Amino acid sequence: MPAAPKANPPIRTLLGPGPSPVHPRVLQALSLPVIGHLDPKFLEIMDQSMAMLREV
Repeated sequence: MPAAPKANPPIRTLLGPGPSPVHPRVLQALSLPVIGHLDPKFLEIMDQSMAMLREV
């Protein structure tokens, strides 16, 4: 069976509920390894985030 042709949809600004264009920085970040919710680095980031939210 032949492979389906690759879809190349035009770039559009979508104002409705998804799918929406994704910024290249977001795609790059999604390609990085994931850390677990119990990882010490994750807990450090979470503590910092909570401290900043308390100031809001």
